[in-house]
Amino acid sequence: MPISSAVSGHFPINQGLPQQPVAQPGQRTAPTRHEAYHVNRDGTQPGKFQRFAAEAGKNLWFIPGMSNVLLGIANAKSNGESAVSGALAGFNKTCADGFDQALVGAATGDYKAVAKGYFDAVRKNEATPGSVKTGLHEVSDAVGLATALRAGKS
Repeated sequence: MPISSAVSGHFPINQGLPQQPVAQPGQRTAPTRHEAYHVNRDGTQPGKFQRFAAEAGKNLWFIPGMSNVLLGIANAKSNGESAVSGALAGFNKTCADGFDQALVGAATGDYKAVAKGYFDAVRKNEATPGSVKTGLHEVSDAVGLATALRAGKS
């Protein structure tokens, strides 16, 4: 193959692949999932730290305390004081969702209470995927049924 035809033609590597849209100078392409525009409750644009906190909070759904604190920061106004109050609100939400129960269970050696507190906190976390919430609800129902049957046998 002569060099001129190789340079002017299409490269075999790119054949069959969908073409990516190219932005012209001065034109902006649509944002990707990670760049999706987000507006705070007060109408301001979030900073880089808030966008990071939002993405991390969504991805750390299985650690409900960390997830709620990060989502609280992400939903706060764009200043440091509001970020601290948002983090505190996230922590308080985690405590109300089941962390307190898990902590008391750990202190008393009641591992069933630890597991129940953790599962409740994960289930009530807004970042937890719906399929996980459904699965945890079904497991919780099955454990409750097994406990009731075991108590009925005694």
